[in-house]
Amino acid sequence: MFNCAIVGCGKIGVSFDSPNDSNIRTHLKSYLDNKECKLVAVCDPDLKKLKQVTSNWKKIKSYTCLEKLLEENPIDVLSICSPTEKHFENFDLACKAGVKKIWLEKPSAENSNLTKKMIQIKNKFGVKVFVNYPRRYDPSFIELKNELVNIGNLVSVSGFYTKGLRNNASHLIDLLIWLIGPIESQNLTSNFQGRKFPSASFNLRFKNIDANIKSLNYKNFEMFELDIIGSSGRIIINDSGRRIDFYKISESEDYHRYKILKPYKSLKFNSYGFMKNGLELFLNSQTLPSLEDDFNVQKVVDSLSKDLIS
Repeated sequence: MFNCAIVGCGKIGVSFDSPNDSNIRTHLKSYLDNKECKLVAVCDPDLKKLKQVTSNWKKIKSYTCLEKLLEENPIDVLSICSPTEKHFENFDLACKAGVKKIWLEKPSAENSNLTKKMIQIKNKFGVKVFVNYPRRYDPSFIELKNELVNIGNLVSVSGFYTKGLRNNASHLIDLLIWLIGPIESQNLTSNFQGRKFPSASFNLRFKNIDANIKSLNYKNFEMFELDIIGSSGRIIINDSGRRIDFYKISESEDYHRYKILKPYKSLKFNSYGFMKNGLELFLNSQTLPSLEDDFNVQKVVDSLSKDLIS
């Protein structure tokens, strides 16, 4: 049995779920659903958020101070879901307190220098870290990666995102590195947008292809899309990253000898199961997105952020 705790009782930590909802979208419900886990305590400086937890799940202890939580409870697995600016502090404290598994929301830290320090800390204390980039371990996206060879040589890669360069574009950057390979260079193609979530459009250069990623105004709607076109097929990630459509070359039904790209298969991202699945894989020591993976993402974000115009 793993003794588990959560620091940060916001949306992904707690509030996307409710006791009467059978779906699992949060760290809290993932722990409660797993027979190998006992959710011992939660921590947040906001008393209203703590009350939301304790009023719905009465056996869970609550703390406003992570240090006190770790002093009073032996914790095996800690979820860090606090604001990004608190990640390094929480991570450092947990490693020094003897926590051996950390489930870390992305971005791992405010910049790649802090992420690099976190790598050094986890290596020093022998801590296993899982950074929550869920598409890397979702079955539909694993199938997408395996299918990528079937669309031939890449001829175009483009995407759209909302809600911040470090917050949401990091998902696209990580996904592209995982699918295509290392990024050789990056540059901005538009100016700064938004103060709460600094955003910009940008270009990523890979070995044999460039990816053009455009930022949109997150105040009106949210979007996460990627369009990969090859010499013999196409893959589109749409519906805010929840659906993958596959296309192949086919004869047009309307024009003789006219070839088109026709959809032949769709897959869905498991929106209500990826948290549960990620935890199960983590507890069973499966290979999952690491701090080293996120370090590569944050280096790209840092480089792009330097050129943002406020």
